[in-house]
Formats: sequence, structure tokens, C-alpha cells
Amino acid sequence: MSFTESVMAGLSLVGNVEAFLCLFAGIIVGVIGGAIPGLSATMAVALALPFTFPMEAINGILLLLGVGGLRLRILLGAGVYYLVVDAPTQ
Repeated sequence: MSFTESVMAGLSLVGNVEAFLCLFAGIIVGVIGGAIPGLSATMAVALALPFTFPMEAINGILLLLGVGGLRLRILLGAGVYYLVVDAPTQ
């Protein structure tokens, strides 16, 4: 199997609507989790883990990647919290 065939096979796994919905749901949960004070990215992934058990493997991985994959999203959620309650920033 060549490199291009491998890349196309990977994109076909991720390139369906169900996978994008799982990733989008994970991003939304990650932003909401970042807005909750005291909830870290690791804790948000641990809380989202039981929801991935009935899913297909690729969709569960994408959900967990969306929840805790980017630290920037957690900081964005914390910024939303600080703006809402008018608290001084970190």
C-alpha cells in the first residue's frame, strides 16, 4: 500500500458526516468544559470517556480529541467564564 493510498484510506474514515458530528460535539463540550472553573482538559476527557464506549472506534477517538485535544480551546472557555462573571483574568 503506497503512501497516497494510506492517506486516502485515513481520510475516508474521518471524512464522513458522523465523524464530523462527533468532532464538533467534542469541541462544544470542550469549550463548555473550559468555561467551568476547576475543570481541566484531562478531567473533561475523563468525563466524556463513558460516552464513547458504544461508538465506533474512530468516532470515539474524534470525540475525545475534540474534548481535550487543544489547550487553546480550554483557555477560550475560561476566557468566556471570566467575561461573563466580570472576574479578573488569569
